[in-house]
Amino acid sequence: MPTAKTRPAHLLGLACTGVLCALLLVPFAHGQTITINEARDQGVGADVTVEGTVTRAFGDFVRFQDGSGPTGASGLVVRQTSGDFHDDIQDGTITQGTELQVSGTLSEFNGLLQINEGDLDDYTVQDQGTVPSPQDVELVTLRTNGEDYESELVQATGLDFVRATGTFLGDTSYPVIDTVDAPTLVESSLTFRVQGSGESNVIGDPIPNGVFEYTGVVGEFNSQYQLIPVQSSDVQPVRSFGVGRPFAQAEEGSGTVEVDVKAFATESGDDVSVTATVGTGSTADAGDVG
Repeated sequence: MPTAKTRPAHLLGLACTGVLCALLLVPFAHGQTITINEARDQGVGADVTVEGTVTRAFGDFVRFQDGSGPTGASGLVVRQTSGDFHDDIQDGTITQGTELQVSGTLSEFNGLLQINEGDLDDYTVQDQGTVPSPQDVELVTLRTNGEDYESELVQATGLDFVRATGTFLGDTSYPVIDTVDAPTLVESSLTFRVQGSGESNVIGDPIPNGVFEYTGVVGEFNSQYQLIPVQSSDVQPVRSFGVGRPFAQAEEGSGTVEVDVKAFATESGDDVSVTATVGTGSTADAGDVG
């Protein structure tokens, strides 16, 4: 059965006859349900009622989305630090796959569109379904068209942290690059933002040493789009190899070159192999590579 939670009604005024007064209470009136894309188009200050499926729920935040919008999805954030909605996140009533109807007033926090705190008028937990499939996206696309993906579930592969080691810290930004589809280093970089403990559960997790895959939501801060990890599984190391030298060249004759190769995201005892090939234009024979 769907469960609904409603903010207390507006106090409209007093109706008095003689010494008797009656409080007139008028419940919130909500308009017709619209798509999240339509709600986003209305922008800050709009009173909206939308429906969608939760992709991430943790702490004080819920991200949910529907199938509208230019990418085939549109997302929105609901934030509440105390109250029924917050409690439903904590006890698992609202979790990944939860289908919600939400009514409230839209606002922005540094560009991120949301329904925040007391602006949440009411909500209904309609059902428990499945999480929408993430959209495959490249970092260069998020840099140039990030608004189309804000608060949506995406998947980006072939990523690597720039000079980051150890474990994730809260309220910290880490630059990441796309090692596969990078036209230029600048275009392929993006911020991987670990928020505070009220929004992210990855604080203290090890930072991948090598290539990783991200499956999570997209955020915005002052027109800059970010990867916002919420749960540990949002970051998955991928087996990759690091070469000790970017290239190697041996003079003709008996000269040899040795290259160190390091395997990442590989368990001790795993069998791995590296294949070396002779490049176009090389004077070496394939049999010279071993």
